[in-house]
Amino acid sequence: HFEKPVDTSMFTDYHKFVDTPMDLETVERKIGSDAYATPEDFEYDILTIFRNCDKYNTAKKYFHMVTLSKHTAKVFRKMFAQRLRPAERSVSITKKAPVLPSAAAGKKILAGKKRPPSPSVEEKQPKRVSIKGPSRSNSAASKSVSSVSPSATGKVAPKTKSGGKKMAPKQSKITVTDPNAPIPMHVAIASIKESYPGRRQIKDLEGFEAECLKFLKTLMRHPWVSAERPKYIFHVPVHIIFPEIRDSYAAKIKHPMDLTTAEAKLLQGAYRTAEEFISDISLVFSNAIEFN
Repeated sequence: HFEKPVDTSMFTDYHKFVDTPMDLETVERKIGSDAYATPEDFEYDILTIFRNCDKYNTAKKYFHMVTLSKHTAKVFRKMFAQRLRPAERSVSITKKAPVLPSAAAGKKILAGKKRPPSPSVEEKQPKRVSIKGPSRSNSAASKSVSSVSPSATGKVAPKTKSGGKKMAPKQSKITVTDPNAPIPMHVAIASIKESYPGRRQIKDLEGFEAECLKFLKTLMRHPWVSAERPKYIFHVPVHIIFPEIRDSYAAKIKHPMDLTTAEAKLLQGAYRTAEEFISDISLVFSNAIEFN
């Protein structure tokens, strides 16, 4: 039922109910042409197939088809989450990949011992040593040790031979640039949720909290919120999607908010009333209007 586009010659009123047709054949063609920039883009198209099925067959009261689409969507979400875990591990590996350049930098440091033009590296090294120096000796003494270490006794030599200490400033430079690098969307959403411990299961919500969650899920399915481009623009903090405007956005928007944060706060029980939750949801869109 989902393999090929719906035959509109047979279902002539299909486009009255469905604005964005999608099928597995189209998805396969887009995969072959590298049309998907992120896993979320692929997920969106697959779920669009099932949403279209729900929308059309609910209106026609073909409830057996609605049941089929809901079950298939549930199976897909489970499979997608399982396949995505290895991808998350690969993302964490790629984040550690910058350590490789530091190894090359280590070779440069070793080469610097033979050549005098490396005072900048040695100037940074005493700063690293002086931090630990107060617990053992004065900073001045540490500087003298670093300068006399080649001719000093064997007890001092291990301090100067620890190449890791010289490579540490290089690694710190790499980590400084990491916040400005784009973060995969599924990793960003997971990290936001983890920053709110004590989140309850959805089935445990009652009263106004359960109603607020239903409202949020309906809102997140809206085409303007779940648009393919830009993808999930309201789901995470703005600086994650657009790291280049981090400073200008922080200067103008004093109370940032996003839908994932609002959901995490709701599951954590941070809202005392429904009005507080609605206020945060409104803040997501009012911030976008104010900044743009």
